[in-house]
Amino acid sequence: MEKTISEYKNKIEEFAVKPAFVFVVCAVALFFHALALDLVGLILFALAGGTFLVAFKDARPALTVIFFTIFVVSTQNTTWPKGVSDFYYRTSTIISLAICGAFLIACMVYRCVKHKENYRGAKSILPLAALSLSMVLSGVIPAGSNKYGESLLFGLFGAASYLGLYLILTGITDGFDGLLEYAMTLLSGVALIISLEVVYVYLLNLLPPFEFLPENWRRCMRSGDFLGAIGNWKTYIVIGCGMSNQSGAMIAFLLPAIFYKILKSKNYVGYELLALLAAVSIMLTLSRTAMAVGGTLFILLSIVTAVKLQRRTLFLSVLGAFTAACAIFFVILLLNGRSALLDYLLPSKGPGLNGRCRIWKDAMTYFTEKPIFGAGFAYPYHNDSTASNIFGALFHNFVFQALGSGGIFGIVTVLYAVIDVCRRTIKENYAGKFYILCFIGAFATICLFDILYFVPYYVLFLMFVIVLAEKGINQAKKTSGKGDAKK
Repeated sequence: MEKTISEYKNKIEEFAVKPAFVFVVCAVALFFHALALDLVGLILFALAGGTFLVAFKDARPALTVIFFTIFVVSTQNTTWPKGVSDFYYRTSTIISLAICGAFLIACMVYRCVKHKENYRGAKSILPLAALSLSMVLSGVIPAGSNKYGESLLFGLFGAASYLGLYLILTGITDGFDGLLEYAMTLLSGVALIISLEVVYVYLLNLLPPFEFLPENWRRCMRSGDFLGAIGNWKTYIVIGCGMSNQSGAMIAFLLPAIFYKILKSKNYVGYELLALLAAVSIMLTLSRTAMAVGGTLFILLSIVTAVKLQRRTLFLSVLGAFTAACAIFFVILLLNGRSALLDYLLPSKGPGLNGRCRIWKDAMTYFTEKPIFGAGFAYPYHNDSTASNIFGALFHNFVFQALGSGGIFGIVTVLYAVIDVCRRTIKENYAGKFYILCFIGAFATICLFDILYFVPYYVLFLMFVIVLAEKGINQAKKTSGKGDAKK
């Protein structure tokens, strides 16, 4: 009996380390997402991820499941726009997810302790610890008037998002040969599921609210009526785990992985089609930041790929057809006069910042008034914000966030962390360096205009990229050392 169980375990692990497993998990997550089976899907993914961490020698099966878990969250059960669903406020949901989450975290800690050798070469612990400390101390003086109690909870949340996730990912990720190749496949799969979920939310909004469906479904189905204005239309582009801006930004951030696979994979046409789907999905999110960053990355990576790819004829033909189609669409928009879409993308006074200048000015005001530890995270929300929660009261810029919320201590630690990561990832030699730098540059640029820097399941991807760089640096040094030894 024990031998049979071991054989089944080995067969499952043998399949789960293959690239195909990434797309199988992607399909399963999309299934639960589309049918709004959130609780079943989240429980299954948490239990599977934790079990794989403990049962398997290879970390890839668990990492794959963990990275797709958040995308099970459905549009139908999301808490935004306000009033759509109370699913994640229900006691039964909270208790179930808390138990499964605790199980997954316990399995992560077990793996980290068991593979403590993975922390060799983990150079980001100190800068991320300093950054986390500044978050915890944000608004500490004067504590009472700054609503420090709430700020502290948010600061601890931020510390867990950075230092906590970094420690976990470093501990559970083994530095094996082929890690970069696997990671790029995994991140391409994540780009695929986000893109498909953006398309799916359009489908939901285009369908009529059929009477036989539950209320949470019907509220997301508007017969194509987006209230006639792009601004309102954009409000309904919610894929469950993220709103339109965050969804578009994450697809843009993941583009380097897709182009890496175009260059390295035998199935480069499939990955090129994925890149085009990602580009279309970015445009469908109507996120101007995502369009700007994603468009720039798409052009840069297309040029690099065209230069390096040996079988470039088909690549350039498909890319040319896509570019021509986009150009024709834009010309049609221009010929039809000032449409709502065109007015949104190209306002009469030029592309705007949607009120960001005002909140950035507020951040500087808080910094000048409370320069040492800033005003904290809760004070702006309680002081003059119209946001429904603290996330909505963030400054949409990680530099201004550090200044306004953390003061001098905050900005110094942010600069310390940024400079430390950039210094090592630029200076050292390792596989995939160009693409790693594209990831980091894209995330930093996006976070000058959006709040990805404080959404844990998006910070997860940044921490993973940093871990990849560090594992790659360690691997390169080992290889170089072996080479020197042979000489």
